[in-house]
Amino acid sequence: MQQGREVEASSSAYPWVGCLRFGHTAVEDLDGDPGDGWLDVRRLDGAFYTPWPDERFFVSYQVANGSAENLWPRMRKVGPGLAQLRARGSDLHLTCLVYDFDNPEHGHTTPKLRAEFLAVLDAAIIQVPVLGKWAFRYFTRGGARLVYVLEDPVPVDVGEGYLRGLRQAAAKAGLWFDPACGDWTRLFMLPYVIREDDGKKTLTWEQDYSGVVEQKNMRVSVNEIPWEDPGAVSQYGAVVSDGDHEKPDDDAVLLLVEHDPRGRESMTPWAREAKRRLKGRACFPCIYKHEPIAEEGARDDTIHELVGQAVRLLHHVESSSRELVYALFLPAVQQLTPDKDTPDWTRVLWRAVCRYWSAEDAKVVATAQEEAQSEAQTESLADSLLAGFLEWDDADVA
Repeated sequence: MQQGREVEASSSAYPWVGCLRFGHTAVEDLDGDPGDGWLDVRRLDGAFYTPWPDERFFVSYQVANGSAENLWPRMRKVGPGLAQLRARGSDLHLTCLVYDFDNPEHGHTTPKLRAEFLAVLDAAIIQVPVLGKWAFRYFTRGGARLVYVLEDPVPVDVGEGYLRGLRQAAAKAGLWFDPACGDWTRLFMLPYVIREDDGKKTLTWEQDYSGVVEQKNMRVSVNEIPWEDPGAVSQYGAVVSDGDHEKPDDDAVLLLVEHDPRGRESMTPWAREAKRRLKGRACFPCIYKHEPIAEEGARDDTIHELVGQAVRLLHHVESSSRELVYALFLPAVQQLTPDKDTPDWTRVLWRAVCRYWSAEDAKVVATAQEEAQSEAQTESLADSLLAGFLEWDDADVA
């Protein structure tokens, strides 16, 4: 493959897809200018077969009746973007269901792991035939990706129910996809890109796992897919990449201390309240007793578990923030030894904080909407009762 050469799309029937350059993953300006090259809009197959000159990610949605001429904003659930789009008389439609399969312990893909995945997939297809109707399949450094193209695109908030429904059906059949794939806002790395890790560039199309397999013109009807109610929280946001918020510096721990006029150091009021609320919890020892945060082989899962616990307990504390929670765990995470798969554990920490913080934000929004809806229903009932009383009074007077 020649770097930068766009491959001819094999079918104009494939939906358009926005291909975003790394570092530009949070664009919501509907009137912005992609002229600096952060965005390309291609047909899905053209995007998958193009060797990109940088790290590129694709999204699984498009503007209703979209074309290559449309600006392709990166949408998030929390924010004005989708509401603004709908206010203009348009909408955002989910065109694909995309799922990631992660290798055990997030290990690198090997011929043995590829064969094991294909065996699990074949077995799952016997139980859930629609799983065999993928349009594209390709292996990644850490697993595999399946892309199902919808016969008829659906609004993203409706589509999330199908995303989750098919994922649940696959799990029951023994095929476990990454749970984060149940979120329509997720970004996915394209297959032929140049990865940059610690200044080292890797041409993914030169790797032994490289190769896109296509089932041409394969489409899935939503009538073939089970639907699962995503619930109030998922309507507003549960997964936000660390690209949406800049990771704090290594001196973030200074956010937890203050100094009196004599220069004596003490914990901030927030830090004291956090310690009080976390006492007795599983996350307490690694934060306050300097105990190891996790054993090798379970570090990623443990970080997410402990961070999720802390965020749920601290999100509503006055002046609380992502950065403060990050600062609590930073010393413990900095003690972890980097490995070939995770050269920087602080990035894992920041992604976990962003993910769970966004989920709590979503709960706040959902609760507010539920309360507003309940209040509106109460007012409507009161108006109806009042109208009934007035009618009764008029009849009585007559």
